[in-house]
Amino acid sequence: MKKITTLIVFFLSIAFCKAQNLVVLNNESTGDKEEESVLLSPTGKVLKTFSGIDIKLVAENMVCAIDTKIRKLGYLSLVTGDWVIKPQFENVSDPANFSEGLVVIKSEVSDGITKSAVYDKTGKLILPFCDWDISNYSDGMAIVEKPGYLFGAIDKTGKLVVPFTVGKLNDFINGLAIKGNNKEYVDSYAEETGLWGFMDKTGKMVVNQEWSWVNNFSEGLAPVQNKQKKWGFINAAGKLVIPCTYESAGAFSEGFSAVTISLGKDKEMMTFIDKTGKRATSQEFDVARDFVDGMAAVVKITKSGEEDEDYRFGFIDKNFKLVVPIEHHKANSIGYYLQYFSFKEGLCPTEKGYINKAGKLVISFPDLKNVSYEPFSNGTALITVYFEESSKDYLIDKTGKILWKSGFHANKAG
Repeated sequence: MKKITTLIVFFLSIAFCKAQNLVVLNNESTGDKEEESVLLSPTGKVLKTFSGIDIKLVAENMVCAIDTKIRKLGYLSLVTGDWVIKPQFENVSDPANFSEGLVVIKSEVSDGITKSAVYDKTGKLILPFCDWDISNYSDGMAIVEKPGYLFGAIDKTGKLVVPFTVGKLNDFINGLAIKGNNKEYVDSYAEETGLWGFMDKTGKMVVNQEWSWVNNFSEGLAPVQNKQKKWGFINAAGKLVIPCTYESAGAFSEGFSAVTISLGKDKEMMTFIDKTGKRATSQEFDVARDFVDGMAAVVKITKSGEEDEDYRFGFIDKNFKLVVPIEHHKANSIGYYLQYFSFKEGLCPTEKGYINKAGKLVISFPDLKNVSYEPFSNGTALITVYFEESSKDYLIDKTGKILWKSGFHANKAG
């Protein structure tokens, strides 16, 4: 077992592992030195050093960055480290990732007024700056909004192909987008948020706006909530095929959905159903996650709601056999997102380090009670080590070997 000696708590590193290479902060700026980042190969070799560049986001082999000398934003190649779209954008209100080969630039032209434009990876202007608020591309389309709570969608040429209509329109996924009937913005956490259905890429409603809430289709079924706040599933024709009897319902994944059932007296548990709506197991769990690569995380909570709440997880297989005991704590300072409760490249992060699918701890951090780090991507993961007044980043491989380490960063108060 490989061991990496480290010392304190919170992981916060400008590191991105979405492509073959990655960009990571090497040194923060000081009184006499500019901030420095490096472009690393998957083996930890420094391919290029960036000085005076503030890295924002990375996606699709492109790096969104600001040239700190001129305070303008552009895009670098994650392969070569060279500027592909030279720094030219000012007052960018929402730095964006590339998505499906296109990026949406939102620039604040005056107080409270933002305009949007679309560029491709060569820097070609696809749609000039306009008054529409444009979302990132998904399924070949980008949602656009204009005053009056009007929503439509443009294609990859910038052409408006879904006409503007009143009511929120979400991203297209597999040809359909969730559409609401609200006439004005309503906070998603409000008790009443209108009625929802699904629209196709021509602007036609294919599932009527009759549900209190809906989620996207997965494996041919979509979770829907009725006006009594119970969840079930519809098929692509909009027909209710699994009755609304559940307190919550997750998307189908590998043939199963994790649903919440009521046991009465304000007690709820989670279990799994198949695509006919039949209980797939008699077992019930405090929390259950989606199946990913044949395994699903299940959770046991003790002292729920108390300060010393204990939240431990393990894994079941698709026969609902417990194959990794419920004894692991989540890695520190992360949310309860699925990526932290599933295996990525055969490893899952826990409080003590990374376990394999047999539940064996294969990379450990024995000197730390609390450690935060990301799932593996492209065979590597980045961790942060905190010392009394400074910290360092380490790039490790799947054996725990250190491939690269950064310079010291000053710990910031708070």
